[in-house]
Amino acid sequence: MGEARCVGDAKEFRMSIEEAALGVKIAAGLTAIFAVIGFFMGQASGAMVGGGLGLFILTFAAIQRVRAGADRAVYLRIDRFGLTTPHIADHTIAWSNIEHVKFWTPRRKPMHMCVRLFDNGAAGLKGLHALAAPLSSVFHGAVIMEVDMLEGEPSDIALAIQAFSPGTTILHR
Repeated sequence: MGEARCVGDAKEFRMSIEEAALGVKIAAGLTAIFAVIGFFMGQASGAMVGGGLGLFILTFAAIQRVRAGADRAVYLRIDRFGLTTPHIADHTIAWSNIEHVKFWTPRRKPMHMCVRLFDNGAAGLKGLHALAAPLSSVFHGAVIMEVDMLEGEPSDIALAIQAFSPGTTILHR
């Protein structure tokens, strides 16, 4: 798995090419399984339907792989000022505005990082994130982002948070 990068006095996390490549391998296996199941259920026409469904999944996974290779943008930056998530917020979310950070794995889903804020309005959230913040704050936190597809491990994110803001509470669920 790719490593998160230290840039100056910050830790940056980008989309992981290795995670996306694993998705392509899984999708290829599913394609074969769907084709075999389809064949046994309906002979040639069933195999075509099952294979077609599998190819759809494979295509989606391949697009994710290409996207991960081409998109080297920073998805999460952690530094002494706070958390920067360019696709979620207009500016850095200050440590003083962060109540706690929770790592949460929904059932059968990838791990997410949930950031509960003291003041959602001060975070500069964009688009749907700004609209959903009041409701998502009730359950998990105003800022919710998937971290399994990022370089490094979720524990690297937690360590970086502790290094730059030792007073920030980190929860695991």
